[in-house]
Amino acid sequence: MEFGDDELGSRYDGECPACGAAREFLFRLPAEAVFPPAGVVVYGDGTPSELLDPGEWLWVADRYAGSVPADTSGLDDAARAQVRVRIGAAAAAMDEVLAFVPTDADAVPPDAVRSELGRAVYEEEPGRFDRDRLEVIRDTYRALLRAGSV
Repeated sequence: MEFGDDELGSRYDGECPACGAAREFLFRLPAEAVFPPAGVVVYGDGTPSELLDPGEWLWVADRYAGSVPADTSGLDDAARAQVRVRIGAAAAAMDEVLAFVPTDADAVPPDAVRSELGRAVYEEEPGRFDRDRLEVIRDTYRALLRAGSV
């Protein structure tokens, strides 16, 4: 990956602990830092991610939401705060999936899913990538946070 004169980036390199191969990772940094409001999880800037595909983001959302107990009534304040972070992270991951839906489309285009993990998630249930379904899930997570039920 090359960076233009007006682009910032971070470079990480080292030896793979598993196989010993030299590895290098380059990440383009945004031109301007975006800081979310306190207590809100935000991953990107509303544009499709260059690092994760929509299937990977849906996997992330599933993992965060799935790590929350169904009944949170018996949790102490610290555990309840952790649940809120996880549900907020799941909602933010859903926003990342939705960023891949073109404005004139009803679903994530299949060719946007480019990783092995993302493809597995997509192929398991392609209907999960419909805009309406994604929005309902994301909005449900946000409603839980607004209602204070988590």
